[in-house]
Amino acid sequence: MVIILWFFLKSDRIQTIRQGQEKTEKIVVNLIAGVFAAFWVMGNYDVYQEKGIFLIIQYAVSMLGIYLLLRECIGILVYKLSRCNLRSADIQKISPFRLGICVFFICILCWLPYFLAYYPGIITDDAEWQLEQAIGLRSFSNHQPWIHTMFHRLFYKIGYYLFHTVNAGGVAVCVVVQMGVMAAAFAYLITTFYREHMKRGGFLYGCVIYFALIPFHALYAVTLWKDVAMGAVVLCFSVSVWRMTGERKVGIGTSLIFLIMGLLLCILRSNGFYAYLLCVPFFLFFLKRNRRSILLFSVMTIALTLFYKGPPY
Repeated sequence: MVIILWFFLKSDRIQTIRQGQEKTEKIVVNLIAGVFAAFWVMGNYDVYQEKGIFLIIQYAVSMLGIYLLLRECIGILVYKLSRCNLRSADIQKISPFRLGICVFFICILCWLPYFLAYYPGIITDDAEWQLEQAIGLRSFSNHQPWIHTMFHRLFYKIGYYLFHTVNAGGVAVCVVVQMGVMAAAFAYLITTFYREHMKRGGFLYGCVIYFALIPFHALYAVTLWKDVAMGAVVLCFSVSVWRMTGERKVGIGTSLIFLIMGLLLCILRSNGFYAYLLCVPFFLFFLKRNRRSILLFSVMTIALTLFYKGPPY
């Protein structure tokens, strides 16, 4: 740790990057590094064995060291990314919608061998528990998200009605729908890149290859699990926020995605609601041009979430 910190502090290249950072950039980097360092130490409190004043010193030294290391690493990353220009002035040859459809089906086709290899899908313990609730073998509970269990129930019944079997019908249809959700989320992201003219150096092709061919994404898509759906929701919600930063007037499509994904973020995971509440003040502060719309959508999302977690629950 000491050697690494010495390198960061003494390297001429790092010094040049530090001098080139803007004031706002430095504030954001220091804030992120400090928060991460604090959470890192608090999340590993059980590994510290000292007592009394020595425990406090151990906490302080660990937090300081992690903070300094993260500050330099995050500072380099932010500096490079903020000055990396991927935009191109080329005319868009196809519509963003058509591109999204193409990306969607490319992902599905590339993931299909994994689906067939693990047919009807990789079923986690959580998903097995939810499927048992969906078909009536267990009573309903909110230990796993109730709304997600209802999605399982819906698509399981559709599959069983069409194919009259548990695997080929119910479970497989749930997995295929989840694959579609993940492919749609990646297509939405790549379509946004395309709308922003981020096409230089084959960037879009690289994104398609990354999402469609890297085995991790394929295995993730065919694994029936609530966190997979949550990942797609967080991605779409984040992209909708990014779109709002570049729109003088929020479009209907972006507004609906922001509202629906925000609501799903809050009800698919209990901690998602707390994350959403924490983000709202930042949305209102940084997205000043669309502050009224964001405030309206945020109030609607919070109200619907409280209603869902209240009387119905």
